[in-house]
Amino acid sequence: SETTEIDDALSVTPLEDGKTRVGIHISAPGLGIEPGSDIDLVARERMSTVYAPGLKTTMLPKDWVAAFSLDEGLICPVVSLYAVVDNETLAVLSTDTRLERIKIEKNLRYDLIADKVTEEAIQEGNLPVPYGPELIWLWKFAKKLLKDREEVRGRPEPVGRIDWYFSLKGEDENAEIELKGRRRGDPLDLLVAEMMIFANSTWGGWLEERDVAGIYRSQRMGRVKMTSVPGPHDGIGVPYYAWSTSPLRRYVDMVNQRQIIATLKGEKAPYRNNDSELFSIISTFDSNYSAFNDFQSRMDRYWSMRWIEQEGINELKATVVKGDLVRIEGLPMAQRVPGLPELPRGQSVLMKVLNLDYLSLVMECSLIKVLNESHEEDLEEEEIEVEVGTPEVVPPEEPQIEGVEPGNEGPA
Repeated sequence: SETTEIDDALSVTPLEDGKTRVGIHISAPGLGIEPGSDIDLVARERMSTVYAPGLKTTMLPKDWVAAFSLDEGLICPVVSLYAVVDNETLAVLSTDTRLERIKIEKNLRYDLIADKVTEEAIQEGNLPVPYGPELIWLWKFAKKLLKDREEVRGRPEPVGRIDWYFSLKGEDENAEIELKGRRRGDPLDLLVAEMMIFANSTWGGWLEERDVAGIYRSQRMGRVKMTSVPGPHDGIGVPYYAWSTSPLRRYVDMVNQRQIIATLKGEKAPYRNNDSELFSIISTFDSNYSAFNDFQSRMDRYWSMRWIEQEGINELKATVVKGDLVRIEGLPMAQRVPGLPELPRGQSVLMKVLNLDYLSLVMECSLIKVLNESHEEDLEEEEIEVEVGTPEVVPPEEPQIEGVEPGNEGPA
């Protein structure tokens, strides 16, 4: 409910002959922010919205966010991807990209409806929320998209794991800390994630087909990188992946959007293949994004330690990742335990909290006992990026974890 940067909207339109048209509509700051303008230089310096418990620094100033955010009741400029889908097979029959204005009928707030949008309710065909039938159709379509990607990946995506994050009640060091969690694969997360992955993949191929430069996210042999060279993302299971669905939050998305808009208008795209400016943007984004992720991880660790103190917890369950590295269960925090005996990956252990040092962010622990439990299925190491809208306090994404990268966002 606190989200201010609403990048994406969805529409569902029944067609004749057993078909449905789904629309993925992305806010269009690329229409109003010219490359090299004062506001562009601000966005380029920041490169991304930065999230941490109790803190949010937007990439764009608030008035510019408000000008392009897809807020309820407004008529907004958007870049839209339409897909015509067969209702029986849920196969995509055709796609079409447009630059247009649409009216935003409703903002569905994640925290107000998530507990009602369950798989059980969907299977029964009755969602007690606005636009229930449309959400049911989108969920079924999302499940088909996920199945297709998993066939390419050669393995299913991990679901069920909870991404933990903090909400602070108060604005100083004495704030009350509330621990919250979002379960991967829940209907709303799956629905939004698959629609955004579909759009980013489709637009990546769209730019390549037209020989228009873009910034791609690729993964080969386990290595994820930003590049101007189109290539597959093996971890997601798509032939192209160009971040384009969060232009209010990430600068590379706005760059790709400018390329798409110029092509739609029949104009020369701002950036060319082998453009040194494009390489500079990629390099700066990589550097800044890594620093932001490190900052977010350190803040998550700080507030995890503060929460442990607040709740008066002396013992913690943890899962062995590798060697003496463990992941604390129920918190966005990993921990090294010197002297931990050689244990199999996924083994659960019980730790005693000895000391909390907030300045150096060190938590001293000792092993109490090895538990008769194992959670290896929760320790997916590869990057599986999930594109979803971002709650005001973004759950730690393991890498992001939008599957493993920070920053992915609760449905807007």
